[in-house]
Amino acid sequence: SFPSLTVMIIQLAISVSHSVTTGGTYIMIIRLCLTLSVAILGCEGANILVFTPTGSHSHQNTFRPIFRELFRRGHNITYVTSLPDSNAPYHQIVVRDAFMEMLDSYNLFDGRSVGFIEDLKMNLDVVDLNGLTLTDPKVQDLITSTDTHFDLVVLESFIFQEVYAAFGHRFQAPTVELLGLPPQFWFFYVTGNPYSFSYTTSAMTENTDRMDFMGRITNTFLGMKNIIFTKYFMMPKHEAMARKYFRYPGWEKRPPLEKLMANISLVLQNTNAASHYPHPYNPNVIEISGTQLQEPSKLPQDLQTFLDDAKEGVVYFSLGSVVKGSLMPENVKNVFLSVFGKLPYKVLWKFETDALQNVPKNVKISKWLPQKDLLGHPNIKLFITHGGLASMIEAIYHAVPMVTIPVFFDQVKNALHVNAGGYGVHIDFKNITEESISWAIRTAAQPSYKENAKRQSMILRDNPIKPVDRAVYWIEYVIRYKGAPHLRTPVATMPWYQYHLIDVASVVLLTVVFALYTVYFILRKILLLLLGISNITLNKQKKLN
Repeated sequence: SFPSLTVMIIQLAISVSHSVTTGGTYIMIIRLCLTLSVAILGCEGANILVFTPTGSHSHQNTFRPIFRELFRRGHNITYVTSLPDSNAPYHQIVVRDAFMEMLDSYNLFDGRSVGFIEDLKMNLDVVDLNGLTLTDPKVQDLITSTDTHFDLVVLESFIFQEVYAAFGHRFQAPTVELLGLPPQFWFFYVTGNPYSFSYTTSAMTENTDRMDFMGRITNTFLGMKNIIFTKYFMMPKHEAMARKYFRYPGWEKRPPLEKLMANISLVLQNTNAASHYPHPYNPNVIEISGTQLQEPSKLPQDLQTFLDDAKEGVVYFSLGSVVKGSLMPENVKNVFLSVFGKLPYKVLWKFETDALQNVPKNVKISKWLPQKDLLGHPNIKLFITHGGLASMIEAIYHAVPMVTIPVFFDQVKNALHVNAGGYGVHIDFKNITEESISWAIRTAAQPSYKENAKRQSMILRDNPIKPVDRAVYWIEYVIRYKGAPHLRTPVATMPWYQYHLIDVASVVLLTVVFALYTVYFILRKILLLLLGISNITLNKQKKLN
């Protein structure tokens, strides 16, 4: 097709240029023959819309290698994002990210408990933020254009962004869902994946998969809350938003968003046996954890020297791109500085401003650090992290023990997994003291934690196929088989009473009750008949006497 051939010509031009400048004539000829052969054989390139407007660096970095590989294989990518990729070879549409703007306005370190009603209101406010993205003229042009066609739509729509499922209907294209976080119960419910409150955990529950009685009670409550809140409070707002902003020929016949989500063709989920508890999934759910991982690249010289000279080791401290260390209370910052100054190790601290005072000599501060490459350096002793999923997976890959300080969302669950696996410890942010930080660093630096981290790393790396290649294979599989409906179970579209066999149980119960009543009725009649015969006999005997 034209898009794939265009991409091949671009790649060929790059190859020829490189070969000529390096004298690789024979290599250039081989590449020329292979490329033209593929083009002649008719490699089919698809038009793919990737709509991921949320500006989470960790999510974008997890999935971008997939988009680049799809482009390399001849597909035409239109990438809608609020974080433009400076190295992207494909077309990008940059939009506003109201969700991250809202997060930036919050101080995630205040530790304030949120009540039931306030939690619901905050969630509904987050849903409304999607309207700011959908009113962007570039997004409206995409929705209303009659000349635009896509063969596949790739979304990250779970967790407050379900309205984007309407893109699949807009372009009459199969939908691939990206899950950058551990799935919630709403995901299991709406996609028809198996789950049970007795062992299934979600991004928002503070349980392992081995729950005691109280754990199952809280898990059941939180799971039901997640499903009920989303279905009966959030989805109506999403539906109203879809009716308002998704106007195109045929929009009046659009099925409910919940039905569109139930018919998602493929789910690419950022999970793995090394970072999550085992769980059964439908055939169209593929685990791809580690797409962003590779062997470490060369570090900037100042960092390379700092790490190479740290014979006792280096503690790396970063709270990610969303949780900003600069917003920590002053007393908490001082606790870390005091503890770090007493360590026998050097410390690398990602800190967003230059305002940090009284920094010890063994501590190096930087506004940005190449985390994936840093964690791969052999002198990294341990990683103090917020417990975000991407950071956790990168640490596992490089076998670095962790001290987790979870702040919000799925981070507590991730921290519990680190604890349970014995490759790190976690401390409550509300309990940060010099004693707790010193204990955590001292404990995680023990050899047993390093050995457990190596084991987790082996599990994560032990794959028959690279995560990016796995993701791309299944995306192309969905394209080849027009949405691959044969991978979807009927569960998602079944009425709840059928799924839980309420109708069958009701019929069986009524049948048993009817059978028991029939037996009772017959026995009663027989008994009455026998009693009647007995009474007649007794009366006759009395008359004879």
